[in-house]
Amino acid sequence: MLTAARSWRNNGFRDRKGKTPANTELFYTLDNEVNQLEASGVAVGFIHIPREVRTQGSRRSKWLIHAQINTLADSLAKDGANRALIQESES
Repeated sequence: MLTAARSWRNNGFRDRKGKTPANTELFYTLDNEVNQLEASGVAVGFIHIPREVRTQGSRRSKWLIHAQINTLADSLAKDGANRALIQESES
């Protein structure tokens, strides 16, 4: 997604056909947030989940995938918060 966002930014947030997607405002907002975070030294990354994974399988397997992603996101958020606290206390 990050690659797509960079391409869209370079193309004035237009798709390959030159059209403006319906959710362009969301990408503007996301792009601005990512730029602000990166400018303050926060590394931002995205995980692509292929469509096949999102659409295949039972409801339970989809729930497990989302649970794993949420667990990872929580862990990364807590790690980031702890690093910020450590940096703040060292200042």
